[in-house]
Amino acid sequence: MKGFLKNWPLILLIALALLTRFWNLGYPPEVVFDEVHFGKFVSAYFTGEYYFDIHPPLGKLMIAGFASLFGFEPNFAFKQIGEALNARDLWVLRFLPALFGALFVIVFYKFILAAGFSKKAASLGAFLILFDNAFLVESKFIFVDMFFLVFGFAALLFFFRAQGAASKKQLLLYGAAGVFAGLSASIKWTGLAFAGIILFFSFTKFLQDRRFKEFAARATLFIILACFVYLAPFALHFKLLASPGPGDAFM
Repeated sequence: MKGFLKNWPLILLIALALLTRFWNLGYPPEVVFDEVHFGKFVSAYFTGEYYFDIHPPLGKLMIAGFASLFGFEPNFAFKQIGEALNARDLWVLRFLPALFGALFVIVFYKFILAAGFSKKAASLGAFLILFDNAFLVESKFIFVDMFFLVFGFAALLFFFRAQGAASKKQLLLYGAAGVFAGLSASIKWTGLAFAGIILFFSFTKFLQDRRFKEFAARATLFIILACFVYLAPFALHFKLLASPGPGDAFM
């Protein structure tokens, strides 16, 4: 009971995040806005037909991988906005963005704490994220923006936690930051901003303490892991899309 009273803002945030993101998730039972594109991309991993998208493939791979667990079959053309879809399959495709939409509220709360602010400030910031209509809408459809935001702020969270940590633990935290920064960039290239922020602050810290070996070790580990994680999904992407498809002509 004492633990509940101590952490009631976080518990309330989790409950409200799940409620607002998953309530009426299947509505409307039709293609909405950019679902007309992402629906095609996700379906392509089941048909094997090569497609082209301006963004890296991880977000679409995640949705397709989750949908495959529930026996999803690409029975929809996703030809136009407003096309009616099967409510169950639509719910399956929208599930992962909704889950990450809820996770974003919690990650943002932890990020504010890691940045050195109070629990009151973290609660206020997370509640603002919770009720921001743009984030809510992005969480309820077949979009990938919540993925790169969760991964990106998780990278910043680990980076801030690394500050002042013991040397071995610090390297682990920098490595975790690199992994999540790579995941963010693997969703959208705008996710590279998180890696840029981390490297910028790492460099400014080096200018202050002049510890080159420590800076080089942290930066190298961060960059190598981020690059590896960014590139890895492309191997699976090209393996799954082995047949000719609509992306051939663009390429």
